[in-house]
Amino acid sequence: MREPTRPATPPPSFLHAYQQTGAASEGLIRLSAEFDSAAFTPSLFEQCSLYCPDKIADSITKRQAEFFAGRWLASQALVQFGHQNFTVLADEKRCPLWPAGTVGSITHSDNQVRCSIGRASVYQTLGIDIQPSLSEAAAQKLQRRILSPSEVPLLASSALPFAVGVALSFSAKESIYKALYPIVKRYFGFACARLVAAEACTQTLRFTIDDELSGLPGCPGEVSVSYEYTQEFVYTEVALSR
Repeated sequence: MREPTRPATPPPSFLHAYQQTGAASEGLIRLSAEFDSAAFTPSLFEQCSLYCPDKIADSITKRQAEFFAGRWLASQALVQFGHQNFTVLADEKRCPLWPAGTVGSITHSDNQVRCSIGRASVYQTLGIDIQPSLSEAAAQKLQRRILSPSEVPLLASSALPFAVGVALSFSAKESIYKALYPIVKRYFGFACARLVAAEACTQTLRFTIDDELSGLPGCPGEVSVSYEYTQEFVYTEVALSR
């Protein structure tokens, strides 16, 4: 059997620290990399055989670099699932359009980009999010916007540092939105996912989902979100199995 042809690799001055975990045979591939927007040139789209929508071509260089980095990672994973020369575009709600038989999610922040793609027969949906770390002052402001009165003391009693906990809660709710929107097909706010547990030993946050959403076909009543964090960023992932 011939090895599938992967897209050309962009220069390391732009994209580097590429890593992959998982495999198509296991049903889930996770990819990550770092990128430098200052080293990006639009010609990379043609060089790497990636389609560039007019809306992206007309945007600033930073947005082009983010789009390219995420779609290049996605193309690396998709070729392992049998989809060659496929550029992941988005619908009018900015939701990625994945090829038949796959589900996935893309996220980027500053110089970090990640992509997770799974086999649709194994995973119902995926949602990932990466955010820059927060200062204490920024976390105080964000906490009031995204956490309910019942969530604040729960987070405070966890082993997570305050600013990290707030950043992770925000990122987790973003991942939940990305994962559940393809199922419920409607906008919902931060209050629809309520933090009920923060388990440091498994690096997991657990959320209950608002009854109005969880009553819809295919939508779970509870979602577990895995996480990781460094001094520079926080990362969360939702992976709902079949």
